[in-house]
Amino acid sequence: MKLKDFFARHVVFTTAELTRFLSEVQSSNKWTRKSLLNHHVKNGNIIRIKRGLYYSVPDGSTPETVPIDPWLVASRMSDDAVVSHHSVLSFLGKAHSISNQFTYLSSKWKAPFAFRSYRFVCVKSPEALQKKEKELFGVKVSERVGLDIKVTSLERTLVDLLDRPEYGYGWEEIWRSFMAIEYFNTELIKDYVLLLDNSTVAAKTAFFLDMYSKAWRSDLKIPQEIMNLLPKQPRYMEKDKRKPSRLIKQFNLIVPLEIINQSWGEVI
Repeated sequence: MKLKDFFARHVVFTTAELTRFLSEVQSSNKWTRKSLLNHHVKNGNIIRIKRGLYYSVPDGSTPETVPIDPWLVASRMSDDAVVSHHSVLSFLGKAHSISNQFTYLSSKWKAPFAFRSYRFVCVKSPEALQKKEKELFGVKVSERVGLDIKVTSLERTLVDLLDRPEYGYGWEEIWRSFMAIEYFNTELIKDYVLLLDNSTVAAKTAFFLDMYSKAWRSDLKIPQEIMNLLPKQPRYMEKDKRKPSRLIKQFNLIVPLEIINQSWGEVI
């Protein structure tokens, strides 16, 4: 395979991926790699996104006009990057609204990074998963233009957003996106909540499943294992405790009225 073929097959690539390719064609010298990259950047064949990350420019395009696939870039922002949170919803076409911010998980936090109109935000993988070496629980491998990218499943994405709603652009966006989805694997949700072992997350998840079941008039059952993990004392669903809220005794969760009534943007 020629280098041109490598660029064609790797819309986005890291220097580590290029090094492996060069090793296969008997050219692993780092100075060769560096000079090759500089040459092809100068000639407009590739774009340097950031240190160690490049984007290929196909024939007929220029570095200034080539469209960037933000999910591919997010999936290569670190060696262990997993596309997560609201970015999964947009990747799967399930998001209620679009966003130019793309979120990914990594074992080590990295500062936000911007390229063109896109912003890439790193969220550190939950400590509970790292301690149990379960960072990839509920992670799927999807294909995009011939490349594999890791994304969290809808079930894990749901729990992650209930846990960290700031990466979902507000409760309205989270609620509208997930309430439009017709099916969830509650066993996967249960297993993930148990791995996190967080009573507030358990309460939020139980509350959502209850609202979801009522909205769809389904017989969806909240797994007993999640109910067993509910907090002993009331917990707030929202960090902003000034919002008008109500205690849902069934889950020991203090929930904003805008979520209970789904009265987004209205004066309560």
